[in-house]
Amino acid sequence: MCKSIKLIASFFFLTIAITRAQEKNFVLLGQVDNAEGKTVYLTYSTKNTEKMITDSAKIKANRFRFEGFLDGATNCFIATTNNPQSLDQFLQVIITPGNSEISLNNREIFKSTISGSRAQEESNLLNQSKISIIDDLQTVGRRQMELMANMQEAYKKNNAEQVKVLRDSINSIQKELRPYYAQINQKEIEFMENHPDSYPAANILLNSFNMMKLEEIISKYDLFSNEIKNSTLGQRLFHQINTLKAKSSGSMAEEFKTINMHGNPIQLSDFSGKYVLLDFWASWCVPCRKGNPHLLATYQKYHSKGFEIIGIADNDSSPETWKKAIADDGIGIWPHVLRGYDAKTSGKENTQDISKKYLVTALPTKILIDPQGKIVGRYIGDEGEKELDQKLSELIK
Repeated sequence: MCKSIKLIASFFFLTIAITRAQEKNFVLLGQVDNAEGKTVYLTYSTKNTEKMITDSAKIKANRFRFEGFLDGATNCFIATTNNPQSLDQFLQVIITPGNSEISLNNREIFKSTISGSRAQEESNLLNQSKISIIDDLQTVGRRQMELMANMQEAYKKNNAEQVKVLRDSINSIQKELRPYYAQINQKEIEFMENHPDSYPAANILLNSFNMMKLEEIISKYDLFSNEIKNSTLGQRLFHQINTLKAKSSGSMAEEFKTINMHGNPIQLSDFSGKYVLLDFWASWCVPCRKGNPHLLATYQKYHSKGFEIIGIADNDSSPETWKKAIADDGIGIWPHVLRGYDAKTSGKENTQDISKKYLVTALPTKILIDPQGKIVGRYIGDEGEKELDQKLSELIK
């Protein structure tokens, strides 16, 4: 028995040694003024650790230091708050094995710069192209955050009238924000076109899955060198592409089993023989709520012809708010379930998370499944509404 334990222990430490041999040390040295005693946060991941790593460092004598292990160039976030809520509250850059230095702008962190490698110079170039846009966006964005916080409080107090007023205000602000996000998106597309074989381009592509067709994603991925394809970013891209292939039109829908809002068991195969629309939404998602009247009309138009909707909500942490939103919007006539997100499994495998099964990373997302269980359409954002209407008119007569 003791011999077996020794063998297991030896294997364990050998595994760690092999993993560390594949990774390389990185050191990030930072300089910042007028921030003595504050904390800086660095969030990143590696191929060997799917879960995001968040490290922190205290600022002493205007300096701070991070050290760890990487398997190659990796996307990271640097912030002076542990929970940044908007683009102006963090800096997104590429860190690489070896030594890097960052000059941190304490008041406007998104204007900071990093040096040490080609990847980091490319990060600076991309970030600098977006500074003026984020400058304009941050004032409007903060107003939106305040209104969303107020709306959550109104929900808790069951103040339906105030919720409606606040929701209308948020809708108005979102219209103001759209041009800014469109400009940022355009800057990123331009960067990707001008620097097709760069680490920031790989990161942009990774975050553009909900804005591009699968064929376009693959064509851009093919432009990357083996160095980038084998990096943490490249490996994640490869995995996401293969996952999206399995969740797009032409592939079979993956089964899921869960509990509906009434506490009764429900599974996708219960609806075999029907057209089923998986509606990924949330009570706090303004575009989702705005689209519910149209979704209700769609259900009433096609339900008698063999069409069903399953609402899948990102409200695992607020089930009462979820149920109230269903009642307020009058959409309780079709089945509703929670996505199955568990914060304790964040970064780990969670087979109960329906959104993860279907690679849903933006709301609203709608996935249409035919009577044989095959995916025939994937529609993202409120822009996908017309495409869905067209598809349903073609399929259901």
